[in-house]
Amino acid sequence: MSSGMEESVQVLQTLGFSKLEAAIYTFLLQQPPTTGYGIALTLGKPIANTYKGINALQAKGAVIVDESQTRLCRAVPPAEIFGQMQNALKQHREQAAETLAKLKTTADDARVYRLYTW
Repeated sequence: MSSGMEESVQVLQTLGFSKLEAAIYTFLLQQPPTTGYGIALTLGKPIANTYKGINALQAKGAVIVDESQTRLCRAVPPAEIFGQMQNALKQHREQAAETLAKLKTTADDARVYRLYTW
């Protein structure tokens, strides 16, 4: 894997893609539509795992699979995926806020805390 591809895989993993899903998606962005078998051979991954990764990417809306006999896989442009992810996050955040607002909360805590980021 080239360093650019490795970096892309790492970035996609921070967004919730598995390592295999990120590798498949990054590969498809750089290639014409390809079969799952061709992806597996090129990436050197087990065929069954590759097809599971393709199915997961299809469920995420990141890959389109041509339902013809050849079942060619094509990557959805990143801007479209990120827009979908942003909309989904907004909906989940609003739902969580509504649900948590219904909970009975304890009194405010006057202590000082140190917060850490991940």
